[in-house]
Amino acid sequence: MDMDLLTIGKASTESFLKLGKNDSLCNALKELRKQKIDRALIYDDDSLIGIITKKDVVREIPIAKSKYKRIPISQLHLSSIMSSPVITLPYSTPVLKAARIMLEKNISSIPVTKDSQIIALFTKWDIANLMVESTDLVKDMATYPVKVIPKYSSIIYARRLIIDEGISTLPVIDDRNSLVGILTVDELTDALVDLINILAEGGSKEGLRHIGVGEIMRPFLPKVKNDDTIGKVATLILSEGVRGVVVVDESDRISGIITLTDLTKFFASKTFIST
Repeated sequence: MDMDLLTIGKASTESFLKLGKNDSLCNALKELRKQKIDRALIYDDDSLIGIITKKDVVREIPIAKSKYKRIPISQLHLSSIMSSPVITLPYSTPVLKAARIMLEKNISSIPVTKDSQIIALFTKWDIANLMVESTDLVKDMATYPVKVIPKYSSIIYARRLIIDEGISTLPVIDDRNSLVGILTVDELTDALVDLINILAEGGSKEGLRHIGVGEIMRPFLPKVKNDDTIGKVATLILSEGVRGVVVVDESDRISGIITLTDLTKFFASKTFIST
C-alpha cells in the first residue's frame, strides 16, 4: 500500500456518532459506551459545530467549580463540554498530511468532507490500522521515560496528571513498582461521571479523593518488548481497544510506552515508498 498516495477518504471510519448540541452529556456517554467508541460529532441542526471526546470530558467535567455542585451530569449539555471550532479536511487529503495536521493542531480526529458533507471521521485509531503490518521495531519509537501512577493514588490526582501532561494512558504500579494495570481516559471518564452524580446529590467532594486508581484501572496488561514490531503494537491497540501498550525489559520492568499519539508521530515522520 502506497501511503504517500492513500487518502483519508479511503482510510477513515465511515460510521460515526452524530449528536445535537443540546443533548445531555449523560445520554451522550451512554451512547458512546453502547457503540464502544470514544467520540462524537456535535451538530446544530445540520451544521457541524463541535466534537466531543472522552478526553474532553475528563478535562472539562466540572469537579471543582462550585456553581455546578448541585447540577447532575444529566443536566449538562454537550455545548458546554465540546471542542470547537472543528477542523475538517476534504476526502482527497493524503493520510500523511492529515496525520501531521493532527499533531500540529493537537487533535485526535478530523471529519472528512465531500461535496460540503461530512462523510467520515479520520482518527488516530485509523492510523493504527494502517500500521498493523509495520516491521519497524518498538525500540525505534517507544516513549521514555514513562509517566506512571501508584494504584493507591486518587482518581482526582489521576485526572490532574492526565490534564497537565496531555496524555490519555497511565501505567499503574503497586508499592513495589510492579506493573499491575493501566488507566486510560475511558475508565476515568466512567468513574468521574458516576461520582460527580453522587456529588450533585449531596455527596462530599472529599470522598472523591479516597477512591483509588486501583479500583477503576483496567487489570489487563498489554505489554511488548523492544524487539517486537510496531505492527504487533498496533494490532494489540486495536484488538484490545486500548490507547497504549507498555514496553517492558527482560525482567518485566517498565522501560517505555507506545500510545496512539506515538504511532501517529511515527507514521507522520515516515516517507513511504510503494512496493
